[in-house]
Amino acid sequence: MTQATAPTTAPSTAPTFRLDGASRMYVIAGDPITQVKSPAGITETLQKRGANAVLIPAHVAPNDLSTWFAGMGAMQNLDG
Repeated sequence: MTQATAPTTAPSTAPTFRLDGASRMYVIAGDPITQVKSPAGITETLQKRGANAVLIPAHVAPNDLSTWFAGMGAMQNLDG
């Protein structure tokens, strides 16, 4: 008689990541922005330190900065 065993699962290597309605947001703006690699690392560091925060890259043309700043200023969860 064989004994049934519970299926095993490999431990997850995916990083834990928190993003919800209480998350704080930081933004790095540039034109272009595609070369920026820091958002992932900074977000990871923030989260590892217990901050419910993310760094988001934003592609904003220089001529649009004043409009962009005005709109971003209305966000209550934007810290920087």
